[in-house]
Amino acid sequence: MSVEEYLKNVTEQIRCRQAREAVKEEMEGHLEDQMEECMKMGLSREEAENFAVEQMGDPVEVGISLDRVHQPKIAWSMIFLITFLSILGLGVQYFISTQCENVQSFSIISQLGYMAMGFVVLAIMYYLDYSFFGTYGKYIAIVFLGYMFLQIFFLGTEVNGAIVFSGEMNFSLRVLIMCFIPMYAGVLYSYRGAGRKGILKSFLFLVFPVWLTMEMPCLSMALVLFFTLLIMLSVAIQKKWFGESGRKLLYTLWGMTLLCPPLFIVAGCKMKLFADYQIERLQSLISRDTLDENGSGYEYYRIREIIGNSKMVGAGEECLDTSTVLPQVGSDFIITHLISYYGILAGLLVVGLLAFLVFKIFHISLHQKNQLGMMIGMGCGSIFGIQIVLYFLENIGLLPYSYLYLPLFSLGGTGMVVTYFLLGIVLSVYKYQDIPLKVKQKKIIIKI
Repeated sequence: MSVEEYLKNVTEQIRCRQAREAVKEEMEGHLEDQMEECMKMGLSREEAENFAVEQMGDPVEVGISLDRVHQPKIAWSMIFLITFLSILGLGVQYFISTQCENVQSFSIISQLGYMAMGFVVLAIMYYLDYSFFGTYGKYIAIVFLGYMFLQIFFLGTEVNGAIVFSGEMNFSLRVLIMCFIPMYAGVLYSYRGAGRKGILKSFLFLVFPVWLTMEMPCLSMALVLFFTLLIMLSVAIQKKWFGESGRKLLYTLWGMTLLCPPLFIVAGCKMKLFADYQIERLQSLISRDTLDENGSGYEYYRIREIIGNSKMVGAGEECLDTSTVLPQVGSDFIITHLISYYGILAGLLVVGLLAFLVFKIFHISLHQKNQLGMMIGMGCGSIFGIQIVLYFLENIGLLPYSYLYLPLFSLGGTGMVVTYFLLGIVLSVYKYQDIPLKVKQKKIIIKI
């Protein structure tokens, strides 16, 4: 039996299409090595080929055993957790709408529609082979960022101070920018072995979407995006994707990152780069001793009042209608509301469940043999984790009030669909963890 016939019989037993090519390539390499050794011992090529094939064993049995190994996996625990958190999030929104007078944007029919749409997106991303981000990620990123640029500066419409997609449906661009995470993983993957030039180009791909987010304007999401992308770039440098560890460059990058925000805030206040309300929030955060119920620290004052009147379990003695004292309760102060109405443990329980979801994402990512899958999972886990931490700190009055999104809980169709989009990619990464995916190299004329 020839090598070609043997490999054909083996790969016919493997049901997963993505695994066949990689298995064939690996086995072909082993057979060629075995044949070379045999020919050095004096056998002819035909004799060496027959001997090597015989040593590999029966092709059908080998193929069946490889099929058992290289089967897609389903992360049932993740799916159950996502479903449970989705139902819990819907229930929390329903109770907020019934307990608060000024929450009028909630519609259970709309939220169920968004959830159904989100699960469809999740199923599509789970079905797709995530390795296309390694092949086309850089070019998808260019098109995506170009689209965002046009929407922000030319085509978008302003709604409540934020730029949204110009069309019949309002898509929040400050949430949609989160879709850039898997694309950036593809960008980093495409610059492997490119040295310091690759690091520089990757950093430019980091800066541009952060700048666009600031122009929406949404400083909080810009910071979340910046730290998420910087974590991904740091992991790529640490894993020597660019041909060298670059430890000194990594330390310099993080040193500048930690030093630049306070300098930027001071310069921004002096040069009036921020809006008046943003400056007032920063001032109230710094001078917390001057908080009062009518000044710029109004939100802090009310949050302290709510937390101070709360019990560990159950509503406090003076349970306030949070919608009358805090803005956008259904989106921005969900944890504060839960603490007020159900006790501190209720708020901690929701945060703990979301933290467990992030832990599961990191666990999946760190156990990947495929480095692209590891990077995509790390990015998705980071952007969820950073938002959850900042959201919690804001809801207990330790950070200034700003726009933040609590995954699977905050109101809004765009946020829900984007969250399921990222979770679907994570499930796809888990699905193919035992399958040696091969990223195809495409030659495209544009050089970036």
